[in-house]
Amino acid sequence: MFITQDGAADHISSRRAFMKQGSLFVASAAMLSAMPAFAAIPLPVRKPPVKRILSLYDEGRKNRIRIPYHDGENYLSDAMDDLAWFMRDHRTGEAHVIDPKLLDYMYLVHARSGSDEPLHVISGYRSKATNDRLRKTMDGVAKNSYHLLGRAVDFRLPDVKLSFVRKVALAIRGGGVGYYPSHHFIHIDSGPIRKW
Repeated sequence: MFITQDGAADHISSRRAFMKQGSLFVASAAMLSAMPAFAAIPLPVRKPPVKRILSLYDEGRKNRIRIPYHDGENYLSDAMDDLAWFMRDHRTGEAHVIDPKLLDYMYLVHARSGSDEPLHVISGYRSKATNDRLRKTMDGVAKNSYHLLGRAVDFRLPDVKLSFVRKVALAIRGGGVGYYPSHHFIHIDSGPIRKW
């Protein structure tokens, strides 16, 4: 109801205003009923970051390490330093940065193999002197090996059949896969996808 200047109630104006408000309410209700309910709108779900942990055993030095090297978003620099030292050259003691892609490849092979044992590292980084010495005494050692760049590892998983570990590594398609059943180890590297 509206009051005019002379104080009389204007019933007609107040009725029109009420009707106008009512029609706005009906129009708003119709629009809202046509929209999907908020509960039906899928909201993006952010998965919690997955921490990557490597569990390794150095067969040459008889050392073990279990280390988170990636927090789910970033590589951890202290862990990267520790892994470079752990995977250093067995003969010269020289350390080299290990390629993060190689570490991820190792992590995936280990996780997907179902092994309960640490990954047994036979050879990680190799200095040029060590690689040259091995080339003279062993077959299959490449002159420009990815070991020289911290991009290769020779390993075994003692509780998983070697042929199965090879299948897992090939399925991941993370780089090169070498199969050495007579020496009981697998080679993986972060180079191009290939096998031998």
